[in-house]
Amino acid sequence: MKQNLLTKHCALLLLLALATAWSTPARADVTINVKAPSAPHMYVWNSSQTPLNGQWPGDVVTDTKVVNGETYYTKTISNENTVSVIFAKDNDTQTGDFSGLTGEVFFHYDGETFAYGNLPDDVAYESSGYFAYFVNTKNWNNVYAYIFDNNNNSYRSWPGTEMTSVHTDGGNQSVYKFGPITDCNITPTKIIFTNNSGKQTGNLDFTNGGYYVYSEYNNGANNRADLVAIIDNSRIKNTATYFADTHFREGISKSLGVA
Repeated sequence: MKQNLLTKHCALLLLLALATAWSTPARADVTINVKAPSAPHMYVWNSSQTPLNGQWPGDVVTDTKVVNGETYYTKTISNENTVSVIFAKDNDTQTGDFSGLTGEVFFHYDGETFAYGNLPDDVAYESSGYFAYFVNTKNWNNVYAYIFDNNNNSYRSWPGTEMTSVHTDGGNQSVYKFGPITDCNITPTKIIFTNNSGKQTGNLDFTNGGYYVYSEYNNGANNRADLVAIIDNSRIKNTATYFADTHFREGISKSLGVA
């Protein structure tokens, strides 16, 4: 009798273990690749705020791999479906955070306070009209582009023209597109990106075909967007003058397929 009870008890435990295994989805891995002038700190955490690569500012990542002829520092986080990351030079010099990372992601990092995901392969050039791209790194619910000229004449009243989500970049960040605007009655020289809910960039120089990346953390200067590329009729032209580090500029130039 005791043996039968023991057998039944073991069978029940086995069934419970199998049920738990079936009901718990398997976790995937997330691999973060970053091109940088030197090995960066990488602070990674999950939705429970658990650090996954050491305490702040994260362990220095020294492992590398070559993808399409470019060398990236790489870190794989095992058994996590989604993570967030901050790239840091040291305890006080860091980027903003990048969240919602899944699968394998690719970034460029200037070694100081600015990083962005690799550009999508299919960003489109427009042969007529005004257009621009904006990387929505802070997951605004809505994105608007407000363009105006040197006399403060605007194409549309504030907040401007609502942009459309068209791509996801190499860092799982949403890329929004403005235009092409073919009925513009001004020659725009400035652009502001806004969510029309209290967040916006400063007055940025407007570059037709510009690819702008938003950041809320750059040496304490919030609400900044950097022009990292121009989409032209050769597909992509690098704007190297936006980066002080020559090695980093060359890396971007290679990644954009620019001679």
